[in-house]
Amino acid sequence: MNDMQLDGVVGGNHASDLVTGSNTVADGSLTGNAGFTTMVQNTGNNVAYSSGNATIVNLQLQ
Repeated sequence: MNDMQLDGVVGGNHASDLVTGSNTVADGSLTGNAGFTTMVQNTGNNVAYSSGNATIVNLQLQ
């Protein structure tokens, strides 16, 4: 069994008078990709998003 214990903390930050950007994925953005493709979108400020982006893959060939 595989196990991950991940933690992420955002604290003590200050953001003011900020404008976030556009958060779009256009047709064809992932064209030509192969394998297991992931995408993280973030238009916020002071955000921890990588802490929850983990993957365990078990592959058994017979």
